[in-house]
Amino acid sequence: MHTPDRTITKVVRHANQAMSGGSFVAFFSLVIVPDLAVAIPIAIQKEDSPASARAFPAIERGLKHFIAWRLEQRTPVSGFRMYVTDVVEHPDFKEFRFVEATIIALKDIFDLHEILTGAPQNQNTIS
Repeated sequence: MHTPDRTITKVVRHANQAMSGGSFVAFFSLVIVPDLAVAIPIAIQKEDSPASARAFPAIERGLKHFIAWRLEQRTPVSGFRMYVTDVVEHPDFKEFRFVEATIIALKDIFDLHEILTGAPQNQNTIS
């Protein structure tokens, strides 16, 4: 079981505005806070804004996909809360891109955490 041992903040900037008709922008921040009382990681919306209200369900789905993927890879994660902050409203909002950005950000966070702590690393890529 992989549990973060410190608070980690990740600024997420996932965008491509060069795609004709398929451009997207997903900007937000994640704050991972260790909490051993939490068996299944949960997402918490930290701000009450229209942008956050639109993006939060997709970010929460990204967390659930990440947890399921890590479980499949036999490197489960637990013991943390994920706070969502600084969601940016943009005309190129695409819900799926927030899901995707969350998965990528969590993979980056846990890969780095596992390197820094010497924990066994997950070498598989997300499909």
